Amino acid sequence: MSGFGHCISVSSTESELEEPASTDQEEAASTEPEFIVTTPTFPERLFARNCYPGKPRLNIYSKASIIGSLVKLLRGSPEMNCLLGSQFGALFHLPVSRCSNSAKLVHSLLSRQLVTMRLYELWFLFADKPLCFSLLGNGSESIDATPGRMWKELFETEDEDVTVPDVLRMLEQPSLPEWKRLPLALIALVDGLLVCGHKLLRVTPAYVEMLEDTRSFLQYPWGREAFVSTLSRLRPPQPFDP
Repeated sequence: MSGFGHCISVSSTESELEEPASTDQEEAASTEPEFIVTTPTFPERLFARNCYPGKPRLNIYSKASIIGSLVKLLRGSPEMNCLLGSQFGALFHLPVSRCSNSAKLVHSLLSRQLVTMRLYELWFLFADKPLCFSLLGNGSESIDATPGRMWKELFETEDEDVTVPDVLRMLEQPSLPEWKRLPLALIALVDGLLVCGHKLLRVTPAYVEMLEDTRSFLQYPWGREAFVSTLSRLRPPQPFDP
């Protein structure tokens, strides 16, 4: 053939065009379901990945030494037996010397917070696994925060600036009326260990008023109260208008 190129003719036999026969093993493999590995989707992080607030510091106002102080002041008394038989009894079995706090761990968890909607839950990511800090059956009960009759009878003053160290000093007095011993011990545990939110360990007037009924005070869900108080300090501050 003449022209601008050469014509190349390629011929194939029938056997060359046939596809190789599949084996039984290959056919079985083709019918198996295909699994696709997916990465779970989590809510948005409070901080971007690998971004951490600088200069972390952990303020811990709770004083575990209060447990030892109460044991020393109330050892062998009916008030001590009452505390040991109540929901506070487990506190007196804590190995206080080994109850340390890790600022690095707390800072790591807070830096991995997830933005969620539920009020009484806090979610973190740890090693890309979700962790939830929550308490079942949460509820908010309004407590009157105004000092009243019980405050005046217990402390014999209208001054609200009473601290847990003041309470412990009252318990040291031999002339202290017997009826005050249990209420003072209870308020020292609550405001000094469980639900303390002040550096000076100020006594909460609302909790003092609850001591009018010590049986009700002993049955109150203080674990829930401590959880809600702790949760409010782990969340970021609420935005406000200047």
